[in-house]
Amino acid sequence: MLSYKMEHYDIIGDVHGHASRLEKLLEKLGYQNLHGYYRHPERKAVFVGDLIDRGNENFKTLELVKTMVHNGRALIVMGNHEFNALCYHTRGSDGNYLRPHNEKNYRQHKKVLEEIQERGEPAWKNYLEWFRRMPLFLEMDGFRVIHACWDRQAVDFARKNFIRDADGRLTDSFLAEAAKKGTETYEAVEILIKGKEIVLPRDHPGLYDKDQNLRKKVRVRWWLTAEERRTVKTYDQVTRIDENNLAKLADVEIPPDILKELREDGNTGDRTPVFVGHYWFTGTPRPLTENVACLDYSVALGGRLVCYRWGGEQTLLQSNFVFV
Repeated sequence: MLSYKMEHYDIIGDVHGHASRLEKLLEKLGYQNLHGYYRHPERKAVFVGDLIDRGNENFKTLELVKTMVHNGRALIVMGNHEFNALCYHTRGSDGNYLRPHNEKNYRQHKKVLEEIQERGEPAWKNYLEWFRRMPLFLEMDGFRVIHACWDRQAVDFARKNFIRDADGRLTDSFLAEAAKKGTETYEAVEILIKGKEIVLPRDHPGLYDKDQNLRKKVRVRWWLTAEERRTVKTYDQVTRIDENNLAKLADVEIPPDILKELREDGNTGDRTPVFVGHYWFTGTPRPLTENVACLDYSVALGGRLVCYRWGGEQTLLQSNFVFV
């Protein structure tokens, strides 16, 4: 049995069905495919979720990572795409699917659905069972991993209220509650795996996201420090969005009630490093703050698949990013 020291972790960003790129990254990091799974003599991988959708190698990605996890060579947290898949394939008590089978949701899940037709439902159901067992966050000795947003209130709520059965599976009743808008469970899940959002002003026409869906809310850069929050006035100063849409928000003032909430929701002073995915960054990977790093650099849009090699440091280093 390998003994993993505190500093021997490689945190890997959203893969989105790009198994071949993942293999290249693992090999660059010194992992070898021995006995049917990738392993490193001294290190352990940690995946931030969103293994599926958008790419053409979803089943291969799932098997690669699942085998690593099963053999103790990796850890994983659930991404919003794993959660969405659970809801897309799970019916509620009314017989309807928890995630509607509309055009928008079908389009996002299309690549996986095509592979299910090729590989068969039994194999896919095994992966769904695995999704149910995934944690929504990890608190390791010296760092934390969550897909989208480390929010202490949402994390504490999850600890007390997220329901798993005797086998560690998220229950159907929990999934139904988590998929129902307006419930506390729904709000906590939204924050943890999709990120915090704020509404645009009522008279704003909205913005189209990368999938051409009209949005009336925008994601917040929750990692802003308390000092940064005290000076914000317009949406572009707090929003995580593509550059074209960001420019459209430069002169849009944040309503007073939302601004008050943003300023009160600042950094608590906890400097524990946090690693996330989800946010579709581009360019050269670098820390967002001294203790927060995003590892999603848009591999599904031709960007990079990124890893941070954590070495026990509390102040994150740009030199510790590795990517292909």
